[in-house]
Amino acid sequence: MKSFRRDAGFTMIELLVVIAIIAILAAILFPVFAQAREKARQTSCLSNLKQINTAWQMYSQDYDERVCPIWTRIEDGNGWQYGQNWPYLLLPYTANAQIFTCPSYSDHNWDGGLLYRSSTNGGYGQNHYLGYPFRDGRTMYRVLSLADILEPARTLVHGDTGRTNAVLYESYVPNRHQGFCNVSFADGHVKAFLQQNVLEGDYIIWNPTGADSWYDETIVYP
Repeated sequence: MKSFRRDAGFTMIELLVVIAIIAILAAILFPVFAQAREKARQTSCLSNLKQINTAWQMYSQDYDERVCPIWTRIEDGNGWQYGQNWPYLLLPYTANAQIFTCPSYSDHNWDGGLLYRSSTNGGYGQNHYLGYPFRDGRTMYRVLSLADILEPARTLVHGDTGRTNAVLYESYVPNRHQGFCNVSFADGHVKAFLQQNVLEGDYIIWNPTGADSWYDETIVYP
């Protein structure tokens, strides 16, 4: 009586089972890998904000503790193009333009130029309450001094922004880091908060003086 030996190899059913197992594992692991990559980008973003905050502190020391304005005019004219934004003012203190672009905001990159708007916005904004000279010559919020900030550990300075300009308004706060937003504070520390906690939380102070907008001041700061 002859015996029949099966040839080496997989049957079609066995191959389909293996493919199904691989597909299930991929569906489970790929989101985990994506979350891990985003967590790494969030950590890098916090490092950027820490370096930016250090530059902001150094700028203040050079200008009699007057904080860096969001924008300042450098030539006559009614428009943003006649001035320079805060990243350009802080760049001499970092010598690294790359830190002004959030790793999770890859659509735009700051090119190191005068303006930090539109396609050259890197995804960070500065709190508008700290000093906002406006493009028509008025000052929306007066440029503060460090002494004006009574609770620096709670006063927001820079953070992720969802709009392509250099200003951080409450309505611009994104959740690009898996529901979180990275921010820095006037005492130098940085932290990630859930988006709603940046907007509604009791910890963060947006307006350290409580002053109304359109402060009557025409001083242009360097």
